[in-house]
Amino acid sequence: MTIVLLTVFIFVTAGLLFSKQIRKLHYGLYVFAGIIALVIDEANIISLGYVPFGIFLVVMFTGALDKGIIRKKFNTVRAEYAIIGFIMLLPHALGYLLYFLDEFSLFDIPLSFYPGVIATLVFIPLTITSFRFIRKLMKYQDWKKVHRYAYLGYSMIFLHLLLIDNERFYMYLGIYITYVILRIPDMIKYYKKRSLIPEKVLQTLLKKDIYIEAKKSKLKELRTSLLTVQTEITTLEKEIEDENPTKKEFKKRRIA
Repeated sequence: MTIVLLTVFIFVTAGLLFSKQIRKLHYGLYVFAGIIALVIDEANIISLGYVPFGIFLVVMFTGALDKGIIRKKFNTVRAEYAIIGFIMLLPHALGYLLYFLDEFSLFDIPLSFYPGVIATLVFIPLTITSFRFIRKLMKYQDWKKVHRYAYLGYSMIFLHLLLIDNERFYMYLGIYITYVILRIPDMIKYYKKRSLIPEKVLQTLLKKDIYIEAKKSKLKELRTSLLTVQTEITTLEKEIEDENPTKKEFKKRRIA
């Protein structure tokens, strides 16, 4: 569990401090994650599933958090984290698939195997549609329908863990129940509002891939620049007025 917590800490910290860099260098990070997962994983912390589980915890709870600066920050890298998590999940999934099929007959395979397989299969289309260029080609409603299956994927992960690890049974159960409780209000709001939002608006929001925080930051910069320009204009006008007085002011100065 220490590896899981360390993974959560690393990815949370990276999301808070380097979200822009993660989005900019996402393809390089995918390649790097693949190299680590397939080549450098000497301690088997990835092939045993600890690291991908930690990453998926961050992705899960990002969606479950109430609206705020933390959720906004992590929403910008949530897709990238999900893709990295799946890349690191593959050695674990494929390794144990080959092991179970080699060591057990179809009817002797432990029950924990089946939720793991279902979770992996569910995450394949979710991962593919998380790539930006794929996401932009889809209608928002279609994309949303696909990604609702994430709840099934997360549920299968926890069922997989609950059937494997009796020592941490209540801990895993507690994490999952906490996630469900946090997710319920957001799901209720979504189902109430989704029918009121026009399809064109939703599709535009998805395709343009513009983030509110970036726009607010740009707007703030523009307002600051405009204020500076207005101040300079006012100063220059005053200087011109002082240097070139009108006839009326000129007469007043002569009389004085």
